[in-house]
Order: sequence, then C-alpha cells, then structure tokens
Amino acid sequence: MPEDNSVPGVKPVPSTIYFDGSCPLCQAEISYYRRSDEAGALCFIDVSKTGADTPEGLTQRDAMARFHVRAADGRMLSGAAAFAEVWARLPKWRW
Repeated sequence: MPEDNSVPGVKPVPSTIYFDGSCPLCQAEISYYRRSDEAGALCFIDVSKTGADTPEGLTQRDAMARFHVRAADGRMLSGAAAFAEVWARLPKWRW
C-alpha cells in the first residue's frame, strides 16, 4: 500500500504520464486525471505529438502502445503498475 509522504505546503515531485493523445479513450482518462490532480502531483506528456519528450529507452511507438509512467522516484512503470502509481498520487484514489 503506498504511503502518503507529502509535506504540508511543499509541492510534490510529479510523476510523469506518457499517453497517446490521439486515442479518444486515453484522452478521456487523462482529462479526468488532470481535473483530479489539484496538488500538481502529475505531469502529462502527449507522445502522439512529433518531437514528444520521452525518456531514454522509451520509444514513441512503445509509449503509444501501452500506458507508461515515470514515478517521482525515477522508476519507469507500465500497464497496471503505471495506473496504480497514478491512482496513488490522486487524493480520491489513494488507498
């Protein structure tokens, strides 16, 4: 279970979401996350755009085929683990 290690008054280091902005389902999900992220705990990178900034080792093709997140601690996550990281960063989704 993720811990809430936030410090009052200190903005958290964001986790970075790499998403396919050309996918309607992805757009809807990301739109929800943006609205829910009141603390600025997430950063969003649309990898469908030419020249999108992806980390070393993550190709645009891979990023568009599967959900990826770089956690605040630097770990690169994908699939279910990536979703769990996002949910842990959103107040209404923490467990």
